[in-house]
Amino acid sequence: MRKFGFILTLSAAIKVECACADRNNGFVRGLKQEELTAKRLMNSLSTRELESSEVCLSSKSYCDFTSAPCCQGGCTSANTCYCQQNQGLCFNVGKEDNFCCSNKCGSDGRCECIAEDESCAAGDFCCDGLTCKGGKCVDSGSNDASILVFDVSESNTNRKSNVCQPAGELCFNAGGDDVFCCSGKCGSNRRCKGSNANYNGVEINLNSEPTPSNNKPTQKPRRRPSQAPTDAPVTEKPTRKPSPKPQSIAQSSPVFTSKSSNGCDSGEVKVTVEIKTDKWGGDTSWFLASADSVDKKIVEVKSGQYEAYSVNTVDTCVSPGAYNFTVYDEYGDGVCCAYGDGHIRVLLDDREVLHNEFFKKMFTQTLKVGYDPTVGMTEREALYLDAHNTRRKEWHESNNVSYVPLTWSHQLAFEARLWAEKLLVNCSIAGIEHEHNVTEGENLAKNVGLEETWGQLYPPTKIVGRWVEWEILRPYPGNAHLTQALWRPSKYMGCGESVKDFRNGKCRVQVCRYSRAGNCDMGRYNATFDKNWLPPMLADTSRCGPDCPPEGCY
Repeated sequence: MRKFGFILTLSAAIKVECACADRNNGFVRGLKQEELTAKRLMNSLSTRELESSEVCLSSKSYCDFTSAPCCQGGCTSANTCYCQQNQGLCFNVGKEDNFCCSNKCGSDGRCECIAEDESCAAGDFCCDGLTCKGGKCVDSGSNDASILVFDVSESNTNRKSNVCQPAGELCFNAGGDDVFCCSGKCGSNRRCKGSNANYNGVEINLNSEPTPSNNKPTQKPRRRPSQAPTDAPVTEKPTRKPSPKPQSIAQSSPVFTSKSSNGCDSGEVKVTVEIKTDKWGGDTSWFLASADSVDKKIVEVKSGQYEAYSVNTVDTCVSPGAYNFTVYDEYGDGVCCAYGDGHIRVLLDDREVLHNEFFKKMFTQTLKVGYDPTVGMTEREALYLDAHNTRRKEWHESNNVSYVPLTWSHQLAFEARLWAEKLLVNCSIAGIEHEHNVTEGENLAKNVGLEETWGQLYPPTKIVGRWVEWEILRPYPGNAHLTQALWRPSKYMGCGESVKDFRNGKCRVQVCRYSRAGNCDMGRYNATFDKNWLPPMLADTSRCGPDCPPEGCY
């Protein structure tokens, strides 16, 4: 019987999209199984009848399967239209999202407010200073229309299907009730509970949580790395004992901590913004504001204040919480690289969390000041992080650059696990496939075989070692796993795993995601020649992938 070993593929600078099914196919919850066929038929007939009427129900309106659909969100088991309000969590980051009352999901993964002159059919979820009148958000002082009353006869927005997430799809309130799930229940793995679901031929029990295997390695791999870095053993346990199970990916009440002796008042965090300008320093402006309102600006530098080719630093002390950092360039050519080599840096208590050189007109990021990402990490996740950082430290310092550690991202880990589960459908083939349309970097691995040999649960240091030690003497792109894992501009990572019984043994998939993405612009450096791949790998920043993970910078 043939035994399959690890199957490795090259990482790519590609980005994950939310692994959600069509969210417009859900139905009202609480229906008995024997009623579903009739209910669905009636619902489809009702939908066809309503398509020409162009009506929908606002948030908190009464709804059922015979009524007009909700404008945004879905119909809850309490027969009420519900949608995520402003600053609520959402799925389609930076895109249209019907789960938001505003129908817009911001770049920080939270529902945005409705801007002036945009439709507010779902209700008054307009931005500060605006109110919903005549079906649009207008200035609060405007009296050009009476306040729109929302009911079936008066709402004039295009109809949209009632929405709820079927079993197995993403949900918000991990481990609790969730109105977005058709079942009303969200598992701790942030998937809607229900009966068994089928993912491309792979059946997953959605009412139970996956349990990691306790199998220990009993046999070494048949092949050894061609060369290993000097000994830098992985610590046996993380410094802080993690909880036995991961917590919610996007916690409704995240844990914040702050240091002392940073020049700020007790409990505050020092935020440092460093702007290095190009020839046109006066074009650059920026502000730091509370995440709940851009009007609550804490510090601001307007255009015309910076000199050419200057380095400018502003320190400010803030309480732990979420803040928006926004930079503008008046002309739209950024700070690099047509007229100089400028940059934008943000540090929290002197630790760099953001480094951007390549924006043009504007960019904005959420800063999660005082956020502690180690809360909710499992021991195995901590070992994945440590396996990367011990190798990164040795690699960076041996190449005479400062060491840049990775910080754990629960959201990247969650997305990695989703893809790892979907890859289980390919256990019978030799290859392994990257997810399409992903801007984060990605390393993949798979091991298949008897549980005592090739199908065993390998320790994270061995998995990461196969990406690094096995490729240490290879030229690019044969070392693309190594370059991604050790890519110095990357600051955040998360890993996810999956397993299933297969051919009297096990099939296991490991996925790690990185932000920023590695292997960026390698063609510009002629990376396949000699060691030309090394300079971009050791740079301070790169242009590919997001600055920070979906949670923000921390």
